[in-house]
Amino acid sequence: MNENASRIVAARPTDMEPSISVMVRAFAADPVARWMYRDPQRYLIYFGRFIRAFAGTAFSTGTAWCFESNLGAALWLPQEVKPDTDAVASILGESVPRDLTADVNSMFAEMTAYHPHHPHWYLATIGVEPHLHGKGLDRGY
Repeated sequence: MNENASRIVAARPTDMEPSISVMVRAFAADPVARWMYRDPQRYLIYFGRFIRAFAGTAFSTGTAWCFESNLGAALWLPQEVKPDTDAVASILGESVPRDLTADVNSMFAEMTAYHPHHPHWYLATIGVEPHLHGKGLDRGY
């Protein structure tokens, strides 16, 4: 058994905001996230809202997992649950620079095209605090 598995617990509704904050920090240097949000302030304002719309239903479906006092999280969407596409589109429309809008829309269309067509669970996002990157903690999820 993975030594980290005992430190992974089902998330509670009160873990949603701390977990989303972890994702904001975890993806602060991610090339795709920062391509969408080149401006640091725009990233800080909008990326959490994007994660909440894209994967936040994992908390209400009981499919979100936390690592040791919200140092990390894995947000799974069961086969019958999809991201809130209307909210995602609204947030992206409000927050992504106009010169990137077409490219961002194309990227999400490509992602959708490559999803399996049969029922499946979807790992919407997984991340840990930046100081824990590269420590192998994601293998416990």
